[in-house]
Amino acid sequence: MVTGLLPFSTSLLSGHLSPLAVTLYAGNIMAISAIAWLSWSHARRQPELVSALLTATAQREDDRRTFVPILVFGMSIALAWWSPKWAATSWLLLLPGNRFLCWLERRPVVSRIQR
Repeated sequence: MVTGLLPFSTSLLSGHLSPLAVTLYAGNIMAISAIAWLSWSHARRQPELVSALLTATAQREDDRRTFVPILVFGMSIALAWWSPKWAATSWLLLLPGNRFLCWLERRPVVSRIQR
């Protein structure tokens, strides 16, 4: 349902770079990320829904990577009321944010499913 709102919030953002448009778009992305994390958490609690090859390390890494968009877009909501342009530019922090997590784990950016 939240994903269905993405075309609306994207259209609003492309037509009006205002604090409200940035807030709605960022909130929409945060909601999608949060629901994805909740769905994934539920699936991991059901052994028949997740491959036995999925390691605990991969699960923790996926959790951390889900929170990067939540943090970046959450920060941009506060920034949007000061400068919508800078808030939208702050979304570029998604790239170094994910790289930073890889650096913390000292592992390359690849799937953690063992083969």
